[in-house]
Amino acid sequence: MRAVFLYEREQTAAFTEGMTERYPDIRLYRVVTWYLGAAAVVVARVSGCLPSA
Repeated sequence: MRAVFLYEREQTAAFTEGMTERYPDIRLYRVVTWYLGAAAVVVARVSGCLPSA
């Protein structure tokens, strides 16, 4: 079981190593802000506060 855990941890680390380099100019703060803004629009539309298109 430990061998499987270590293997998966290594594979995950190898996979995600280059992920942060994909978008170096976008900061976490900006991504979180965009996500929260989009979530607010979805919630407002579902609750009926925004007219449907």
